[in-house]
Amino acid sequence: MISILHIDDEKLFLEISKIYLEKDGDFSVDTISSPIGALDVINSNRYDIIISDYEMPGMNGIELLKKVRSTIGNIPFILFTGRGREDVAIAAINNGVDFYVQKGGDPRSQFADLRHQVKQAVAKRKAEEELFRKNEELQAAYEEIVSVEEELRTNYNELTLSKQALEVSEKRYALTLESINDGLWDYNISSGVLFLSPQFYRMCGYEPGAFAPDFEHWISLIHPNDQERVRSHFIKTLEHGDNFAIEYRVKQRDNTYFWILARGKVVEWNPDGIAARIVGTHTDITARKEIEEKLEEKSRVLQTLTDNLPGMVYRCKNDADWTMMVISDGVFSLTGYQKEEMLFNRDISYGSVIHPEDQQKVWDFVEDGIIKNRPFQLNYRIICKDGSIKWVWEQGRGVFQEDVLVAIEGYIADITPETIAQNALKKLAHSIEHLKEGIFWFNNEGIIYDTNITFSEFSFQSKEKVIQSHVSTLPFILQSNTWDELMNLAKTTGSTSEIALLNGTQDDQKNLQISISYGQFGDEGIFCGIINDRTKEEKYLNQVLKSREELASAYEELLSSEESLKDQYFQLAKTKEALQESEHKYRSIFQDAILGIFKETKDGSIIDVNPAFARIHGFDTPEELKATITDVKNQMYVHPEDFDKLFHLLEVNGEVRGFETEKYRKDGSIIWISINEKVIRKEDGKIHFLEGTIDDITRRKKVESENEISLNQLKKNFAEFSILNDGIRNPLTILAILAESCDPVTSNNIFYYINQIDDLIKQLDTRWLESDKVLTYLQKHHNY
Repeated sequence: MISILHIDDEKLFLEISKIYLEKDGDFSVDTISSPIGALDVINSNRYDIIISDYEMPGMNGIELLKKVRSTIGNIPFILFTGRGREDVAIAAINNGVDFYVQKGGDPRSQFADLRHQVKQAVAKRKAEEELFRKNEELQAAYEEIVSVEEELRTNYNELTLSKQALEVSEKRYALTLESINDGLWDYNISSGVLFLSPQFYRMCGYEPGAFAPDFEHWISLIHPNDQERVRSHFIKTLEHGDNFAIEYRVKQRDNTYFWILARGKVVEWNPDGIAARIVGTHTDITARKEIEEKLEEKSRVLQTLTDNLPGMVYRCKNDADWTMMVISDGVFSLTGYQKEEMLFNRDISYGSVIHPEDQQKVWDFVEDGIIKNRPFQLNYRIICKDGSIKWVWEQGRGVFQEDVLVAIEGYIADITPETIAQNALKKLAHSIEHLKEGIFWFNNEGIIYDTNITFSEFSFQSKEKVIQSHVSTLPFILQSNTWDELMNLAKTTGSTSEIALLNGTQDDQKNLQISISYGQFGDEGIFCGIINDRTKEEKYLNQVLKSREELASAYEELLSSEESLKDQYFQLAKTKEALQESEHKYRSIFQDAILGIFKETKDGSIIDVNPAFARIHGFDTPEELKATITDVKNQMYVHPEDFDKLFHLLEVNGEVRGFETEKYRKDGSIIWISINEKVIRKEDGKIHFLEGTIDDITRRKKVESENEISLNQLKKNFAEFSILNDGIRNPLTILAILAESCDPVTSNNIFYYINQIDDLIKQLDTRWLESDKVLTYLQKHHNY
């Protein structure tokens, strides 16, 4: 008899269920209406299966299932519910329910189905337990086989004396052959009989016994390139009695080859001392061989790379000689020594190759890198085998195992040409720096990127101030051409020159000659300017011309003064008119804008606002707002910390768009505002003021809030409908059971209307599931 615990919050339904399930005498049913109380009953009694409703007060059926699985284990569990949602069924299956049965319909077929599911679940669980028990027995038998195998081998001669023991041993041996992955072989040399285990046939792609197990056929399966080596090794084993162990390739049924490790041992000798029997194993080592081949290929590639590097790769000890344990072929081109001469200090150590003046520096650099466990880089000199000195660059790091230094690994390259070139450039740069002429370099955009020291004497500006400035900002007054014209002439002709004046007082003004040359270096064009002081030469010439020019100039000035004054007057009039028109347009936009426009200081003081800004905050005029609000942060922001957050974003990004916050109106009411604001900076980069626009988004925020409330109400209605659905199905089932006691006509009429109501409930289930999908779609695609 199967013992059942049925849990449902409908007590009358439990009574009807107990009657239906126990009427054939196959089941013994205990009922309880509380899922929490059911846990105590389950812990104190042994049941074959549990049946549970889904919707119950205090704990639903899925939660009860989780509790049962965590405390009791794998007792069969059926979820018997009127709720037909797909997500409930999925959750039940994911948490280990055995069957999911839905209430509704004809109670006789419903409970017949439930009885069937109960029997099937209990039978399935008993079968699983029996299978588990059999598996444990098999495991114990296997462990016994493994333990007996060694005993059989060590006591082989003794066991052969007993026929009964031999039969047992052979049975166990056959089981062992079937259970292990290695192929076994047994070759009786005297009789020529060869035994191959079933696993060997399978390793070769054959069914056991697919071919006769004779020695020559076995040899024929071996790769032709391996056959002679295997045969020789096998003969040597028979002659000397050594253990047999060799790797070779064997052909499979599909004509492909796989690698095996064959091991064997002579176990019987003839009276004259000749090997009579040898046994062993075949182990598939193809995967290992593939890994070894990949490792060999990687090693070969790495060796090729290191040997072809323009320098040497090394692994050395951390000692005063830097004893080389591994070194690439590049050591010869770098030092003139063969790597065999330097390996393990055979003829010379690398430490003695380092220039004596650099040896301590190298030691200190490397030791610092080892202590800090980080890579080191340095340049130093070495003395080659031919006595020449080279500059080298080295990068390496210590190799540690469990915090213990085992070696140093790195790379050393010849940088002698680069070092010589750098030293020559340094000398050239020093000479250029101290020329009497001022020299400056600039690019195609006219941006200066370097000057010599003398240039500052001509420009009266420090080198730091001039760098990254445009040539047009230099205090030189060009006499004939603009800088752009000079640059175009230099590009066309290769070089050009220009007379210029240096800004200054009348007494210290200098006359300069600026020569510009242009060169193309790859994709980059470079201009070089050279400045010569021609003040003395020009001074004498100017004195000669001065007297003539003064007379002519005086007359010209009289003629031009009147015309110049007229031009200036008309220009001022036009400028004033344009400014007035610009001011009128700005004021028109500012005053008539729908959006609120504002200007404020960085500490929150209002500079100016438009009428729309005042209206949004409940003020009649901008003047009223400015007179009332003296502290924007604390008077207008509902959350003052939002003001600080907004200002921080402005400092970082320079502009903020769509910043949403709550603000107070004049009457104390709260509105939602969207702010677009940017920073206006002074020439020195400091904040001058802040300006921006605001938009009242209170209505939008209200709609979003109402949508969220509506969505929550929908979720609540769906949940209540789910409970109502379950609540309708249980009374229907009870009515159906009671109808069976009525006369046939009345019973059939009642069943007719019960089925009608059940169909309506199923339709409601379908509509509810469709509504749930709509709700999921709204949440996913419209952020409801």
